[in-house]
Parts: sequence; structure tokens; C-alpha cells
Amino acid sequence: MAPDHRSAPHRDRDTHTPADRRAGHPSDTHDGVLIAETSETGEVAWVWVLRNGERIPRPFRRRDVGLPLDRFKPVGARHDQIASWIGATALG
Repeated sequence: MAPDHRSAPHRDRDTHTPADRRAGHPSDTHDGVLIAETSETGEVAWVWVLRNGERIPRPFRRRDVGLPLDRFKPVGARHDQIASWIGATALG
């Protein structure tokens, strides 16, 4: 008989218990991630948006200008650098 792999630990990706969710686990405090691509000088060249529950990030678009940035975790650059790039994108 083949082993039952349904109970393998890697199958259950959600490692947070209901108590973690009630306690405001850090993963529940943001709506997603803003991923900054930077140039060789460290300036933000492009921003990608990855919302919670999505698997593939998408490019930041003008329609995203109204996103509540404080609800997204920054990756690759500081929040203020990403906000500055978004402001320049909105004007340009």
C-alpha cells in the first residue's frame, strides 16, 4: 500500500493557529507586499504589487496610486523611497 501523503507537514502551508489570527499575527496586519526593483545606484526603478493570496506579483500601474501604502509591507527599498517613486509615477 502506498504511503498517505495527505498528512505530510509541507501540505499544510498555513502554520498559524486560530489563536494567532485572533492575536493579530503579523501576516494579518498588511494587505500585501510592495516589491521595489532598484537601479545600481539604489534608486527605485520599478515597483511590483503582490496582494495577500496572490501568487504572482504584477507591475504597479497608475490605477494603484490610491493604494493605502501603510497597509503594504515594503521589500527592496524603504517605504518613503517607494512612496516617492509612486508620487513621480502619478505625476508622469
